[in-house]
Amino acid sequence: MTTISSTYCPRLRCLQPVLKRWTRLNPELALRWRRSKDRDFPWWYRERAVLSTFAGAVWLSKGTVLEEYSSMKRSLLKRSRSGPGRVDLFFTVGKRWFIAEAKQCFPGMVRPGKDRRLIQGCIDSAVAEVGRSRPERMRRLALAFVVPRFPKQHKHTLKSYLIRVGYELRSLEVGAAAWIFPDIEDAPRYKGYLYPGIILLVKEVKRTGYRQ
Repeated sequence: MTTISSTYCPRLRCLQPVLKRWTRLNPELALRWRRSKDRDFPWWYRERAVLSTFAGAVWLSKGTVLEEYSSMKRSLLKRSRSGPGRVDLFFTVGKRWFIAEAKQCFPGMVRPGKDRRLIQGCIDSAVAEVGRSRPERMRRLALAFVVPRFPKQHKHTLKSYLIRVGYELRSLEVGAAAWIFPDIEDAPRYKGYLYPGIILLVKEVKRTGYRQ
């Protein structure tokens, strides 16, 4: 059984305990669920579901979390105006307070240039969304959940692809990253694709049109 897992926190070292817990939590859930007749896995669901797993990692790291709550946001049409909106996540790590917006993408991972643009677009979308939120003296984070899906005929080259992905992630301009691909040889399948695991990319957004 081959597992590829790592955390990388060049600028957001305070998140490392949470990210390490997140890389353990995903395979723990997968192990429990794959024993059921449905062979379920936590990472192939949509944005709200994968974000809840991150929230669980925060709680298990002795932090606090509030999801999907009301707050004021800058207007998409007129930057000088703001109105009611919703924020994906508020959480704490030790004495640090964060707000975050999450986005998700499903790259095919067989065309490096196209996949990289898709992943970068996912990061940029999360950055733009969290940039609309009032900082309220909290640090703002963009979370990009990347769920690679491979055509099933690539099963025998899956390990080499995933090792390459780990190296390429380090070239992205993010503050932290984590990835977990458990039991590659038995990656879950759905409609002709393999879903071996999940990547989380985190970027801090410091610029703001709001005054503190």
